[in-house]
Amino acid sequence: LFNEYPEIDKREIDFLLFTTQGLDYFSPSSASILHHRIGLNESCGVLDIPLGCAGFVYGLSTAHALISSGNASKVLFLLGEIPSKAIHEDDTELKALFGDAGVACLVESSSLNSIQKFVFGTDGKGFDDLNILRGGTRYPIDASWLNDNEALPHGRLAMNGLEILRFSLDK
Repeated sequence: LFNEYPEIDKREIDFLLFTTQGLDYFSPSSASILHHRIGLNESCGVLDIPLGCAGFVYGLSTAHALISSGNASKVLFLLGEIPSKAIHEDDTELKALFGDAGVACLVESSSLNSIQKFVFGTDGKGFDDLNILRGGTRYPIDASWLNDNEALPHGRLAMNGLEILRFSLDK
C-alpha cells in the first residue's frame, strides 16, 4: 500500500481498523499484529471488527465516528475475508457466491463532509440461514470434527439460499 502510494505517510495514521470474520487468533487482536507488520506509530489505536457482509459499512461508520469525534484524523481501514477456508470443495453453490478478497482504505478528515449519517439494522432471527457453527467457543473444532472434515479446519459455511433470497427481497 505505502509503496504504491508514497504520498501516504504512515506516520500520520492514528488508527487502524481491521474487519474480517477470519481473525488470526482470539488474542492478540489481528489489528495489533497488522499494526506491527506495517510499522505504524505506537500512539496509533487498533480495533478488530469481526463482521462479514456488513463489515464495510460498520468499519466505515467506525472510522467516521473516530474522525468526527476528533479522536483520529487518518484511519487506515483494512478488510479481508477468506470464505474459501470454510466452503466444502463439493459445495458448488457457495463456491460460486463467495470469494476471497481484501481491500485497504484510508479515511481522513475533509472539509467536504462527504460521509453522512449511517442507517443500521439487525435481524438475528436468520441465524440458521447463514453461519459457520464450528470453530467458535460454543462449538469448538475437535478431533471428531476433524476426522469427518479434514479439509475444513476452520468450520463449514452453511447457507439456506432460498431464505437468504427471501430475506434480501423482503428487506
